Amino acid sequence: MLTVFQCITMEGWTDVLYWMNDAMGFELPWVYFVSLVIFGSFFVLNLVLGVLSGEFSKEREKAKARGDFQKLREKQQLEEDLKGYLDWITQAEDIDPENDEEGDEEGGKRIPSKPASETESVNTDNPNGEDDKANCCGPLCQKIIKSKYSRRWRRWNRFCRRKCRVAVKSVSFYWLVIILVFLNTLTISSEHYNQPDWLTEVQDVANKVLLALFTCEMLVKMYSLGLQAYFVSLFNRFDCFVVCGGIVETILVELAIMSPLGISVFRCVRLLRIFKVTRHWASLSNLVASLLNSMKSIASLLLLLFLFIIIFSLLGMQLFGGKFNFDETITKRSTFDNFPQALLTVFQILTGEDWNAVMYDGIMAYGGPFSSGMVVCIYFIILFVCGNYILLNVFLAIAVDNLADAESLNTAQKEEEEEKERKKSAR
Repeated sequence: MLTVFQCITMEGWTDVLYWMNDAMGFELPWVYFVSLVIFGSFFVLNLVLGVLSGEFSKEREKAKARGDFQKLREKQQLEEDLKGYLDWITQAEDIDPENDEEGDEEGGKRIPSKPASETESVNTDNPNGEDDKANCCGPLCQKIIKSKYSRRWRRWNRFCRRKCRVAVKSVSFYWLVIILVFLNTLTISSEHYNQPDWLTEVQDVANKVLLALFTCEMLVKMYSLGLQAYFVSLFNRFDCFVVCGGIVETILVELAIMSPLGISVFRCVRLLRIFKVTRHWASLSNLVASLLNSMKSIASLLLLLFLFIIIFSLLGMQLFGGKFNFDETITKRSTFDNFPQALLTVFQILTGEDWNAVMYDGIMAYGGPFSSGMVVCIYFIILFVCGNYILLNVFLAIAVDNLADAESLNTAQKEEEEEKERKKSAR
């Protein structure tokens, strides 16, 4: 059974196949193992993944329905409370009509209001309500505000910012930035070992020119959008960090404080600017947005996976700590001798890479397959099934579910565009 499970996981199944070929010949073993891999691995495991994805979608719909129902209950409760309050006010007005009669009798005894001349005399000291502001600003501030030069400057500043804002949001400016990113990519990719000196000089000049252009782009965006609006975008923050890092690096290299780093980390990070293509590619933009929306679910799952790895690492240290030294001629890499090594070994088993070899080492540590050491295989089977087939495959289920949302969003956008075209044609 353990060998069949290993073959279903597709880890080391070819070794078992060739051992069977050596023992029985080449006629029959391949039929058994190929059928086992096709039906056991390709069909059953993908079916498990489909079930996980379906259950995840159902739970998500249930959670959404519970949230909508809770909002509806709160809305109904608020309406009932408001209705009860209005009924209480209406009943109070019907029960106490004597207050209205007393109010009418006292109305004739009211003191007449003061004439308008007396009320106006209160504000004679500050008729326009602007003396306090004038006293605060001072005569010099008033002169600056009222001067023609300042008005012209503000008008010219607004005009320039408006023009720069239009230019920054245009498609031409977008493609200009993409071309600069492409040139930056070519500059970085041209660096190689034992390159000539003239190529190094050209690369240095190109990097400085591109850094200056990207700095100008950042400053133009800051001027046109304003600092507050500019730093609202996370991508603008990232771009500002990359540009400032490149400037600091260039200054340090020119002052001989640090040596050139070759392919700079900041220049490599700048390659991520290519993702700006999502701005004018609706399908890719929806896909990226859907994946980003799934980060909350993935973060919770990552925390669960991390706790799972810690628990099985500690359990593995208790079971196999210092017991993989049964063969002193071979140095074992995947062990549970300390906590960091146990974490790495458990993660290796979750990825499915050579997990069967670690399991067989654990069996040999307890006396081999012909003793009670076979019981320890339960630890590795539970770890592999729960970690690989359930937790790791839930990542894919979340991604598939969010990709379906992206596809529905693309369909809705296409329907809106078709509806707009129909309205235009009808006109």
